[in-house]
Amino acid sequence: MWLMKTLLTSGCTNQRGAGQAEIEENEGRLIINNIPDAVYFKGRDLLIFKNLATISSIFKGIDVLYKEATEEQVNTFLGESFIGLSTDYDIEKVSKPNRKRIALAMDTLAEMSAGDRNEMLLYINDYCAEKLKYDGEGNKFEISSEEELKYLLYGIEQRFYTTRFGNEKRLANSILKL
Repeated sequence: MWLMKTLLTSGCTNQRGAGQAEIEENEGRLIINNIPDAVYFKGRDLLIFKNLATISSIFKGIDVLYKEATEEQVNTFLGESFIGLSTDYDIEKVSKPNRKRIALAMDTLAEMSAGDRNEMLLYINDYCAEKLKYDGEGNKFEISSEEELKYLLYGIEQRFYTTRFGNEKRLANSILKL
């Protein structure tokens, strides 16, 4: 409300209808709507929105975070040499959240050398030996559920770490490059 009052009293806006203000300079616009395009809750570090296309111009790069892998990309990923699917798990069972994780993981894998990929498999097995079945001779993880796929994808994104003090193994639920 303060922004709208400031814009209206500054004389730099054109009024459009009841309760809307608009700034137009060099084709750039600020439109204030009754319903926001996105809301960020700082205390919870949570962003909610209805339309990704609308907020992509506000939050540069957000579309990469929410990109969902296509059917072809999911097939390609599940066909990777280090993945073995059980007979009761296939592409039809891959959830939307895991499709988004697959899109990110494929970008990560594309930049990895063959040596790094082998190290990645050992890293994932170190952290997920109780959650994933790993065949060390064939360098393959057997995936038979959404949960197992999720842990494999977390491993590709290197979300597992060990605390320096206490030596506790943990999973990072979000990351920020430093």
